[in-house]
Amino acid sequence: YGGTDYDLANSPIIEPYFSAAKAPYGFPLDEAKWRVESLVTTDSSQASPAASTWYNKGGSLAIPIGRWRVEYAAELEVTRAAAGALDIFATLSTASNSEVNKEATTKIGISSGVSMRGSVSHCGYLLDLAANDTYYLNCRTGQASMTAITFKGSEQKTKIRAVCAYL
Repeated sequence: YGGTDYDLANSPIIEPYFSAAKAPYGFPLDEAKWRVESLVTTDSSQASPAASTWYNKGGSLAIPIGRWRVEYAAELEVTRAAAGALDIFATLSTASNSEVNKEATTKIGISSGVSMRGSVSHCGYLLDLAANDTYYLNCRTGQASMTAITFKGSEQKTKIRAVCAYL
């Protein structure tokens, strides 16, 4: 990944340069130059979600080769017709319909109600990629009889961000 300032040509590196400094003079260390992110400002909803089924309603992010500090943040809402337990899970996954890493999953819940909304976030887990990969922000509920589960991007940007961990 060359950041925002550099392109990596598909050719051999024939003149390598080395430095004992973390950042040679003039090398940009601004985090904004070494991150990829997805910001969604619209709502995305799944009507009548099945209990324990993952849905990709939070978008996705293509992450290049390298070591990354990954995070996500979103406002999630779940509703039901009659009062009862409510819970919402969010996860960042390499598949659009599953959870592949429990360390990338967060949950909020209440014991009784017809609607619940809350912020979910997960910050700073490290990801080592030997090949480019796409990550999906998925959601699910563990309860049956829900009317909808929604990422509320119109109220809080639904964000997936990866920052180069070498900074």
